[in-house]
Amino acid sequence: MIIPIDEQPLIALADDDTESARLLLRTLAELGSRRVKWHGDAERSLKLFAESFSDDPARWPSLIVVDLKAAPSANADFIGALKAITPEVAAPATGPLVVAMAPSLERETRTRLIEAGAAAVFERHAEPVAYQQEVANLIGFLDRHLAQVSAIAFETDDDDLMAAEPAQRSGEFPPFDLEQGTE
Repeated sequence: MIIPIDEQPLIALADDDTESARLLLRTLAELGSRRVKWHGDAERSLKLFAESFSDDPARWPSLIVVDLKAAPSANADFIGALKAITPEVAAPATGPLVVAMAPSLERETRTRLIEAGAAAVFERHAEPVAYQQEVANLIGFLDRHLAQVSAIAFETDDDDLMAAEPAQRSGEFPPFDLEQGTE
């Protein structure tokens, strides 16, 4: 199924390495994700995220990918700072998911990033085919999350319908407006 670009989930990237950012942007585009925005290094990204979360939630990214290499703790430090300035990030059911790219998936690395608030950790592979597969895994993770959030929203709508008066359940209510859906 082809999804129009303006309806695709927005992926935001915090990456302090130009070549790494270009590789991820290019790989995401090759895999069909066209709405990707690179925010730059940690300082610039934090500033832009703080500004964007004051906007309409429909404009928020669905996924924030953190791939900072300035220091071994850069990703965890950034995620902690991001959660501190944007409380929306701390609510994955309504706010964006935050994931980290790491040089390895060793237990200590994963644990540190998950404890900082990453929803998942993906390995930054040096080998192109493995890297592309890991980015595909990242997209799959986002797709599963969005499907789960949509299912929860649908269940909530269904519960509201069942609580409605019998006349309303019989179909005497306005049709669903697709324009009211969220990104």
